[in-house]
Amino acid sequence: MTITSDNEQKLNKMNRASQDISLGTIIKDLQTTEASLGDMSIQSASAVNITGGTISGVGITADHNDLDNIDGGTTDEYYHLTEAQHTEATDREWADGKFGDVAGGDYSEFEVDGTLVAHGDATVWDDMRTPASIAKALPGKEATFVAYRGGLVLNFAKNADQGIAFNVQLPHSYKLGTDIEFHVHAILPTSGAGVGAENLKFDFTHSWAAIGDAMPTETSVPKTTDVQNYVAHDHRLIEIANAISGSSIDGVSSMLICSLTRDVSVANNYDDAVYVMEVDFHFQIDTIGSRQEAVK
Repeated sequence: MTITSDNEQKLNKMNRASQDISLGTIIKDLQTTEASLGDMSIQSASAVNITGGTISGVGITADHNDLDNIDGGTTDEYYHLTEAQHTEATDREWADGKFGDVAGGDYSEFEVDGTLVAHGDATVWDDMRTPASIAKALPGKEATFVAYRGGLVLNFAKNADQGIAFNVQLPHSYKLGTDIEFHVHAILPTSGAGVGAENLKFDFTHSWAAIGDAMPTETSVPKTTDVQNYVAHDHRLIEIANAISGSSIDGVSSMLICSLTRDVSVANNYDDAVYVMEVDFHFQIDTIGSRQEAVK
């Protein structure tokens, strides 16, 4: 006898909280001696039991952990969640959401006020730019502008020390306390000969302080680069200082006072002028800006 819709309603209303339900009891309640459940016909219900997630006593065992013939997904992509895992996956507090490798420390986070903050490898880099056109010539060591490719570039001569001075301010997006890096965007008008050292030496100075702190005595960073394999007119990034310490910088809008001078007294000095387009700093970003006008 197949279960009718009325009988199905009776069956659905029965208490399913029990971990051990006798089908004989269900069938007796329905006043039937034979019931068809889907494609499975039960003839002798007294020996049929549902215990936990397993049906036994009908010649088969149906285990909810058995993934054979399951619809959807592929091998090794079926997962059971504990109650705690399910809650974590479906009932998170997204007002403080974290995305990425949180356990490993590399993630982005929306804080409770909506601020997006990057942590670890989620931190990104950008340029703090100082075009050569806004730099000032050092008195007595004036680098001059020359026409080049339809514009102007700063010309650092081969036979005299020449330099520029410039000041920069860190943006509010700067990750407080981290180091910055300084480099030059330059062009050689003549290719290196490629047969021995041809040195291009720059002396860089910087003094860096946050608002309210004293500007320290400038730090000098000499850097020599062998350009014997450089090709004429190639745009080159020449790194000068790869780690300017920002450990004391704890506030927004910190400032640097800087200078850059070509030192032609270096041994095997490159025998031509050097064209400088721009001098830049690489810095790390962990927020789009600051939470308040003057407070990170």
